[in-house]
Amino acid sequence: MNYDRVIVELLDRISLLEEKIEQLEKNINEQTPLNTTVSKITETKTRDKTKYIIDGRICLKNRLVLEVVKKYVYEHSEIAFDKLRDVFYDKLQGSFGVVRLKADIEQQERKQKEEQKKVTISARYFFKDDDIIKLADGTEVVVSNQWGKDNIKAFVILAKSFGYEIQEI
Repeated sequence: MNYDRVIVELLDRISLLEEKIEQLEKNINEQTPLNTTVSKITETKTRDKTKYIIDGRICLKNRLVLEVVKKYVYEHSEIAFDKLRDVFYDKLQGSFGVVRLKADIEQQERKQKEEQKKVTISARYFFKDDDIIKLADGTEVVVSNQWGKDNIKAFVILAKSFGYEIQEI
């Protein structure tokens, strides 16, 4: 048996396989870079617990929003709901909107119970008595508690435009 010839053939095959592996790795990296995939996995598994300071109080994102809306209503005591909703426009938060009429949320909740849905809409808003905002005309307003690291940025910019000092810690 000619071992030299067998060794050369094996080396050629190894070389071809290495080239194919290199090409496959290149194709995979072009489609989804490894660091992007790893960062996406990390993002989904960790919850952002950034805190903010407003008026000397430390708040999580959702409480910050509640405090800002309360402060705004206090400073604009005669504001009507429609105007408040214009200031804190729905797309600022996303699918739930920033502010809603308490009566509308309660009505949606009754409808969900009739349809036997498990998710309650009121769980998406601050509904404790101290958190419900009462406007001058008696209208009761609730604020969304659904805030993440992506939608809070625009809200903080808006709040700072009112002259509110907000510090991220």
